[in-house]
Amino acid sequence: MQLFGDGSGNVDTPDSARAVTPRTSMPVPVELLLVLAAAFTLRLAVYFLLPNIVYPDEIFQVTEPAHRLAFGTGLMSWEWHVGIRSWLLPGALSALMWLGGLMGDAPWLVNLPIALFMAAAACVPVACAWGWGRAVSGRAGGFVAAGCCAVWIDLVYMSNHTLTEVVAANFMVLGLYLGYAGEGAAVSRRRLFWSGVMLGMAVVLRFHLSPALAVAALGICGVTRGWKPWAAFMGGAAIPVALAAVLDWATLGLPLQSIWLNFWLNVVVGVSKGAGVSPFATLLLVPLQIWGLAGFLLVAAAVALGTRRLPLLLAVALTIFLVHSFIAHKEYRFIYPAIVLLAVLAGVGTSRIVQRVLEGRVLPRGGRAALAGGLVLAWSALSLSIGASDVFSIPWTRGRSYMEVFDAASRDRTICGVGVYGMYWTETGGQTWLPRDVRLYDATAESLPKQSAAYNAIITRQGVTVPDPSYRKLACFAGDRAADGTALRGDCLWKRPGRCDAGAAPEPGPIWDNFEAARRYLLEHRRTP
Repeated sequence: MQLFGDGSGNVDTPDSARAVTPRTSMPVPVELLLVLAAAFTLRLAVYFLLPNIVYPDEIFQVTEPAHRLAFGTGLMSWEWHVGIRSWLLPGALSALMWLGGLMGDAPWLVNLPIALFMAAAACVPVACAWGWGRAVSGRAGGFVAAGCCAVWIDLVYMSNHTLTEVVAANFMVLGLYLGYAGEGAAVSRRRLFWSGVMLGMAVVLRFHLSPALAVAALGICGVTRGWKPWAAFMGGAAIPVALAAVLDWATLGLPLQSIWLNFWLNVVVGVSKGAGVSPFATLLLVPLQIWGLAGFLLVAAAVALGTRRLPLLLAVALTIFLVHSFIAHKEYRFIYPAIVLLAVLAGVGTSRIVQRVLEGRVLPRGGRAALAGGLVLAWSALSLSIGASDVFSIPWTRGRSYMEVFDAASRDRTICGVGVYGMYWTETGGQTWLPRDVRLYDATAESLPKQSAAYNAIITRQGVTVPDPSYRKLACFAGDRAADGTALRGDCLWKRPGRCDAGAAPEPGPIWDNFEAARRYLLEHRRTP
């Protein structure tokens, strides 16, 4: 078996140089299956072996409302009470949670289908990179481009997290791949239609990508190709937008409310500033800070090579960087879709090295595989060195302490309710990481005498003492670590004897600290599920 050939001697021919002939079947090349399997396995391994939280939004804007839909328990942040979040992603994930609940009550089982889904969805950019790379330098080039995306550190780190930026990035790359084969390459109307569907989904999930995806639409449909490409593309894009409008209308009150009211509150009113304000150039410097000077220059060189074949991808990525630079509150996760495009471009650029080596030369048997494998190993080494650097030491363990303490609470079958003392419930794992019949409550020194009957366990930061002598400290966890191994956060589990009365304490309400400007948009008649 030849890794990059069909056994007939026609090995490694770029798609651009291959005559288009009808086929009754299109078997998936073995090297693509190997790369996809490796990408899927790597992401699942990180999920189980290096659990971490990028940002609380992945719980309280996605899996917590999904848990509420699936099982009736889940705490709702102020965004849901105001009505600026779409139920689209939580609704989809609630179905996966329900399936997980059929396997058992343990949180890891309930969340397992979501982990499998996120790992599988993360393979979409890998497959698209293979298609673009194959068009440049045949199957060897496809293997290299896909391999780069499969192992690149940012994608491995982020792709497991249930953030709208992550899911939208997968739709965005697929939409670009369907509609954009390269400069001057023709695309069928059917592909344009599905390109519109995918990019429309990306906008619905993350409306902040709208300017960048407008650039994508312009590059895909053009300005001199007439109205037919635009009709096919916009016809596809209208479907997810219309469905999202109906969903918001039914669940929030007005069509597309999760988009226009979100923009009004966070950008115009400036509510997002309550989460922090960063200088304009912050996000533009993030790749340099993460990858280091050497890594940044290597990636930039590969991206430059890839951009010569796929310039639209760079235009979209730069637009994402630029648009988010104008937003006061900035986070690394906001530019994740742009990072994915840069990884694809770097992979395609590296595949051009394969093309140049193969031009005018006949490599010995196995030479193409060795060249392609060597290039992927080089990218793997660079990615590993960045992932093992001090820059990633904190992200790899962020949030692990409260994941560990919630895991301990979920394994104790005698715990029937959990109070959170001395910290916000948004700093915890939420109902997402508790058995579905174990509720989470706020606990304070004032409320303990009256409401502690609702829970028989309390979670605190390390060093905090519960002012109720009936509670005994069971264990503390210090999973969040710095590069030198220093504990950055500790969480402790306390327990008292006895059972729980769920009605003895109310469900925790939204936390308005730093977001008071949004409270006046709260409608008393709106009800959350």
